[in-house]
Amino acid sequence: MAKKENNSQPQDSTIKAAILDAVAELWDQHEEEIRRIREGSEDKTIVVNFANEIDCSETQAVVKTKLRFCETFTDERTNKLDDSKQGKFETIENAGRGGRKAKTQGEAEDKEKEAV
Repeated sequence: MAKKENNSQPQDSTIKAAILDAVAELWDQHEEEIRRIREGSEDKTIVVNFANEIDCSETQAVVKTKLRFCETFTDERTNKLDDSKQGKFETIENAGRGGRKAKTQGEAEDKEKEAV
């Protein structure tokens, strides 16, 4: 079904008022649950999102407001990965009588620990 062309767009102040009223109403309706989750979380934090969809394509504008809230959880890992395109560095160590022996970095570090 083709949408009707809307020649009379609502004023921004009217849209803003509708959004603010809906946000206040949703907050008031769910305030206790939001507080319970916030106070029950370890760091006393909760994420609260309000999303608004404004549709002025019909003869009567429609403003839809959604509320989403959840307890936040953050965990983190950091890993440094070797570049697979580059070879590993080798240290050169004196192997006695002027000879040299190549060792991997890990072997050289192990030998240094043994010497200490």
